[in-house]
Amino acid sequence: MLGAAYPYLTMLGLHWGFSPITLQNLELYGGDIIEGVTVCSVFAQTGITAGLYLKGKKHSKIREVAGPTLITGVFAGVTQAELVEMYIISVLLAVLAYWKHRENIVRLVHGNERKTYLLKKNKVDVEAAGSKQDSH
Repeated sequence: MLGAAYPYLTMLGLHWGFSPITLQNLELYGGDIIEGVTVCSVFAQTGITAGLYLKGKKHSKIREVAGPTLITGVFAGVTQAELVEMYIISVLLAVLAYWKHRENIVRLVHGNERKTYLLKKNKVDVEAAGSKQDSH
């Protein structure tokens, strides 16, 4: 739960509330699980930014935004610059991908389509089986 909520806590500045808890855990127990979760969150955000940078077209706005924020995320662990812009772009891309492939997703959920096609023959067989089920 904390790993999923941490980016949003960071946007609101509420992530600083965990610092005293982390310091107390380090003093009492010699370690802290909260920092591990937050570091995973930072790595995930940096990974999203790296993906957006690599997939962006040359001289595009997305690369202009993702490039500098990727550098701060990798070398300093500072992800505040990544959060708003990258999450909005990522959510929009996810919604567009879902919208474009919604029919395939429905077929996968109902079991009418295989998840992978290793051979072209299998694809034809599955499509033929799907059309037989539709005719019933």
